[in-house]
Amino acid sequence: MADKLLTGQYGENLQKKTDRVNIDEVAIHCAVEDVVNGILSIRKAAEKYNLKPATLQHRIEKRKLTGKTLNSAVYSSKFSSQQVFTKEQEKLLSEYIITCSKMHYSLTLRHLQSLAYEYAKKLNCKYPSSWDTAKVAGIDWTQG
Repeated sequence: MADKLLTGQYGENLQKKTDRVNIDEVAIHCAVEDVVNGILSIRKAAEKYNLKPATLQHRIEKRKLTGKTLNSAVYSSKFSSQQVFTKEQEKLLSEYIITCSKMHYSLTLRHLQSLAYEYAKKLNCKYPSSWDTAKVAGIDWTQG
């Protein structure tokens, strides 16, 4: 129980609400390779690399869908499913914002949120339904 206690911003004690742990990406890569190459079954690979079989199954399916090999596969964190833009789209958007700034065309926070919403809509990105209601990106998007 003591290992689940965290210290909050103001020194208060907080308790973790889940037992989630960070996944060892090296172990995932090795396990996926072993299963794809027919060396181990999913269950055996999950046991060997101390992973959950469902996580390993998901990563294998993801690799098969993308068709990427171990060297070219880019596995993201478990929070990437909540991201609106890809890295490339985010880079283009940030470059545009920087260009606007260099031209002394300042964007307010509201303009930035509106721009992000319109960009996501134009690219047919998956974004929260609250964006459609307000016609702007949420404040949490602007904070990272």
